[in-house]
Amino acid sequence: MAEKPADYLSTNGFESKTPFLIGVAGGTASGKSTVCQRIMEKLGQQHKEHTERRVVCISQDSFYRSLTAPERLRAERGQFNFDHPDAFDDKKLLATLKDILAGKKVEIPEYDYISNSIRYQLARRVPRDIMERGRDLEQVLNQYMNFVKPAFEEFCLPTKKFADVIIPRGADNLVAIDLIVQHISDYLKKNPSEVLLTGGSSISDSPQRSSKGGRPH
Repeated sequence: MAEKPADYLSTNGFESKTPFLIGVAGGTASGKSTVCQRIMEKLGQQHKEHTERRVVCISQDSFYRSLTAPERLRAERGQFNFDHPDAFDDKKLLATLKDILAGKKVEIPEYDYISNSIRYQLARRVPRDIMERGRDLEQVLNQYMNFVKPAFEEFCLPTKKFADVIIPRGADNLVAIDLIVQHISDYLKKNPSEVLLTGGSSISDSPQRSSKGGRPH
C-alpha cells in the first residue's frame, strides 16, 4: 500500500489534507461577521452540527485577553482601547490556528462576557446618552476618535494592500460573496479538507509593521 503524503491528517475519523485558512479583516462593525455568516449560509454549513461542517468560523473576539483590575476600571469609564491589538491574546490565537493547520483538536476560548461586554455597552450607550441625558455629541464620540479610528488607521487599513479580495459594502455586496462562495465550493470539491474562516479587526496575513513603530499584527 502506497504511503500517504505528509500533508494528510486524520480528522474526525476520516483522512483529510491540511485545512485551508481564509482571513477576514476589517474595521469594527464593518460587516466581517455578517459576511462570514452569508458565506456559511450559501455553502449550506450554517445549520449543520459542528462535527459535520467542512467550513467553520472563528472570531478574533474569542481571544480577548483578561483585563487587569486597573484596565477594567478604565474600560468602565470608556478609556480602554478594545480595538488595539494589545487587547487580544495573540499568542493563544496563533497557537490555536497552528494546531488547526496541524490537524490537532482545539478548544476555542469562551467569550468573556463580563470583561468584554463593556465594549458593546458603550455602543448601546451612545444614542441613550444623546437622547435621554442630553450629553454633547463630542463627548460621546470621544471613544471613537481616540480609540476606534486611530486603531483602524494604524493597524488595519495598512494591511488592505495584502488582501486577495476586497468587499466594498460588506454583506450587501452579494456579487463578491457569491464569487468567494464559488471559490470555496470549487476547493472543497477538489480537496478532502476543511475551510477555516477567521475574522478580526487586526488580523493580517503579513507581519506588516506600521510606520509609527507599532507591533506586528
